[in-house]
Amino acid sequence: MGIPTEVYSEQELTSWTIFQSLCTFIREWHPDVVHTHRYKENILGGIAAKLDKTPLIVQTVHGIEERLSGWARARMFTYSLFNQAITRFIADGIVGVSQEITSLLRLQYPKSTTVCIHNGIDTSSVRSSQSVGAKRKEFQISESTLVVEYLLSAVSLCLKDTDKLDLRLVIVGDGPSRAALEGLAIQLGIAQYTLFLGARNDVYDLINMFDIFVLPSLHEGIPMALLEAMALERAIVASRVGGIPEVIDNMIEGKLAPAQDVQALKEAILELARSPNLRARLGRSARERVTRDCNVTVTASATRQFYWFSLTCN
Repeated sequence: MGIPTEVYSEQELTSWTIFQSLCTFIREWHPDVVHTHRYKENILGGIAAKLDKTPLIVQTVHGIEERLSGWARARMFTYSLFNQAITRFIADGIVGVSQEITSLLRLQYPKSTTVCIHNGIDTSSVRSSQSVGAKRKEFQISESTLVVEYLLSAVSLCLKDTDKLDLRLVIVGDGPSRAALEGLAIQLGIAQYTLFLGARNDVYDLINMFDIFVLPSLHEGIPMALLEAMALERAIVASRVGGIPEVIDNMIEGKLAPAQDVQALKEAILELARSPNLRARLGRSARERVTRDCNVTVTASATRQFYWFSLTCN
């Protein structure tokens, strides 16, 4: 797009070095708007922008705090308190990616201008580069096997409910919970039906391979993975939490189930597993919804309007 870009790598630079670099960059460029997204960016970028008297400082909040434990919980609590203090002091505008998050932010920061702008994706670029058959062959999965992403306990119940269901559970991504999840798969007796693929660079090809995309979240904003699955016309089962019901109506673009309800998730998966026509219909509707309401053009337009409104008010 011809937009000059500076990248400061967290793997290569200390927080202090990044802060100094941001101060230099902002001082030389004098931007009209500095827009941050995560704790670290908000703290470092926000302070740097405030020191240079940037006309408009905006922060986007993508989700509520995760449930952590031990040292990770203490560290996140400290970051959160510092971030909240910085936001109260510097933020001229705050964006929540879902109505639920936006409502919480308005209570937390009553003096700031807060709006809801859903995440958006470039639906034209969300496409697979391999056929479903070629991708399944890579993992030795037959064309007739039902492929589901996520979930262990619900899949275990699915397999116990019917011995005629040829199903594979595919979990994409990595993190500190992987070893525990692999252990749970063994404990539930479904290890032979489960693939833990770790971090991948072929996510669109993998999503396109799934018959059912399952997102059993406890809390969410507007998850990008969900929007990508919708753009690829996948049949979706998701928790009825956070911003998910704002982009999926039950039985229109997907199936919604209560969070932490394994039985409900199992029933939703089996309903879609038994009906290829229903999967196809939900997938088409999901593609239409994300193209209409969560396209990056819609998000960019709403963000630009918020910039102009906030600059005018300031």
